Amino acid sequence: MSGRKMKLGVLDRLIAFQLLPAKGNITNLELIRVAKETLSLSEKEKKVLNMRQEMVGGESQWRWDPKYPEQTILLGETPIQLIRAEFRRLNDTEELPDEYVATYHKFMKE
Repeated sequence: MSGRKMKLGVLDRLIAFQLLPAKGNITNLELIRVAKETLSLSEKEKKVLNMRQEMVGGESQWRWDPKYPEQTILLGETPIQLIRAEFRRLNDTEELPDEYVATYHKFMKE
């Protein structure tokens, strides 16, 4: 797979995973499936991270060890372009959440 190596933390990976579309043409959906597998946390990573769900303000939220280092992730150009398109849409409609800003900069820089 051709693509780009990116240094991504846990939150970056979760955000990027979430921004990938659930619908599209067959070619893009197959590329998206591979990207989601790449962005997903392995069972080993979840254990090292002490990944868990906690109730915060009546809502279930994921928590993990914040000291876990960024990992080098290889993503294809098509998934990167789809993530960028969603970041542009969120920014243009002023719906970009504050917690997405660092990840936005990682994906939007050339």
